[in-house]
Amino acid sequence: MRVEDKIVFIKTRHCQYINLNNLWVFFYICRPRHVMATLEAIINEAKGIPAFLPNVSALKDALKKAKDWTHKVETVQVGEIIPPK
Repeated sequence: MRVEDKIVFIKTRHCQYINLNNLWVFFYICRPRHVMATLEAIINEAKGIPAFLPNVSALKDALKKAKDWTHKVETVQVGEIIPPK
């Protein structure tokens, strides 16, 4: 591999890294978060819509998982249990 090809390869990888880093910033920092109360309100409002909304069932499942996870975290923070290693 020529030196010029290696330089192009490194610059390409660097640009890919920057793009991935920007995506991470967007998805994990800039993306709006919904509180559980907002999600519950959306689910309750969707109950009044006389149509099948497949995303509502996925939202219900995600909300249940979030509540379970939050309960586990709060339990650990209170010190009632020690998480398994």
